[in-house]
Amino acid sequence: MLQRLLNLMLVVLVIVAFMFLGCSKRSTKSNPLQPKWTTYTTSNSGLASNGVLTIAIDASGNNWFGFGPTGGGVSKFDGTNWTTYDTSNSGLASNGVMEIAIDPSGNKWFGFGPLGSGVSRFDGTNWTTYTTSNSGLANPYVLTIAVDASGIKWFGTWFGGVSKFDGTNWTTYDTSNSGLASNGVPAIAIDASSNKWFGTSGSGVSKFDGTNWTTYDTSNSGLANNIVYAIAIDASGNKWFGTFDRGVSKFDGTNWTTYTTSNSALASNGVWTIAIDASGNKWFGTSGSGVSKFHE
Repeated sequence: MLQRLLNLMLVVLVIVAFMFLGCSKRSTKSNPLQPKWTTYTTSNSGLASNGVLTIAIDASGNNWFGFGPTGGGVSKFDGTNWTTYDTSNSGLASNGVMEIAIDPSGNKWFGFGPLGSGVSRFDGTNWTTYTTSNSGLANPYVLTIAVDASGIKWFGTWFGGVSKFDGTNWTTYDTSNSGLASNGVPAIAIDASSNKWFGTSGSGVSKFDGTNWTTYDTSNSGLANNIVYAIAIDASGNKWFGTFDRGVSKFDGTNWTTYTTSNSALASNGVWTIAIDASGNKWFGTSGSGVSKFHE
């Protein structure tokens, strides 16, 4: 009887030991669902500057990075190689690229913000620049550009509101003739329902459905900051708002979630630009800390 009891105790100890080893092994194994972040800077890549203000991704998967008033032109990254375009080797109107957008025909549009150089278009070969002197652009300080499903271009300006260009005609929306919350518009995005989302320089986000206007700010929503420098919309319809110094706020239509350096691996709370690639990765260009990539 004693021997049987000892054998039983030995079996129990072996089982417990295996359970402990199994738990220990599982606890050290990496979680495949764990979000993964990668940061690119001038020290580990061909990025022309760490102050990334704008990002666009074309149909071939090339990433285009602009660096704002600090200069640097535009860096293109195809996943392996880096190429930089500036005023010395291209028809780019200025090296201070505040915004990049790509239309359905593959043309790249570059806005220059406070440098007041209007908009440059690059079709892969030729360059064309639009200013207030040769077009209906409301203001030469173009902070942001978006292109809708019809190929219409929307330009957010520093002081002049939003100019719409259909290829022939120009129309401007501002605080005097619309529900736009502010004439300073550094960010625009267009969702699957053709709603236009305008991030403003201190008055939150204005949404335009073609008829009605709605504004979200820190007083009536979970938006982290009223200065919204960047907007992107993912495949699920979530809106991502990059703020001046409060990180990134995500809005799913009902709930708000904010990511900062304190609750994520975001490189900086100053998020100047956001882009989302075909794999659902979110790319956040920050105010001096390079680019952070996030996959949920």
